[in-house]
Amino acid sequence: MAAPEPKPRKRKTIKISEQLSKVLTAEKLEEAKPKVSKRSQAWKGLEYAIAAAFKAAGFLKAKRILKNEQILAASQHKELPDVNVPEVPFLKIDGKHSIRAWDKVESLFLTCRDKYALEATDRFVMVTQRANSRHRIAHLSLEFLAELCAKAYLDGKSSDSWVCPQCRSHDLTTSPIGMSQELTRCNTCTLEWVTKEGTRPVSKP
Repeated sequence: MAAPEPKPRKRKTIKISEQLSKVLTAEKLEEAKPKVSKRSQAWKGLEYAIAAAFKAAGFLKAKRILKNEQILAASQHKELPDVNVPEVPFLKIDGKHSIRAWDKVESLFLTCRDKYALEATDRFVMVTQRANSRHRIAHLSLEFLAELCAKAYLDGKSSDSWVCPQCRSHDLTTSPIGMSQELTRCNTCTLEWVTKEGTRPVSKP
């Protein structure tokens, strides 16, 4: 005798109050979908923006580290930052995006900044310290941070600029010497080296 077929399970339905159903209309739920999706990806946009700011400052190798790379590193007990700047390997950048968590910080920063009649050449920094804490935290714009790093580690040049391998000077002269080769001379320490023609990149101004 064949066993009786199991009865199909009834799908559970979530009941909401009549008052709530008037507020959560189908139109409003549909309208909220793209907003939720946009917010869930906002942290990713911040990380790309950080990398873009450093590229604009001259760090042409700067890039956002993908989450699967971070997960793989974590499995090997390593922690990767959100943005990697190979030209400054000791710089660890972490992006934190929030809808409300930074409201007070941002408001305080903008209020303090707007007190000053800043010229185009001025840069604003706000330093905060919580009472009874030894931590002093500097707040500055992302663009200013990238600008400072470029001045400190790129001498204001883009990272594809050639420098002397001996004294790190940018004062170089390159001239053709025939046989598809070029001679580069450092005008600071007089070091000379030969490379293939067209090896030296054309740096951005």
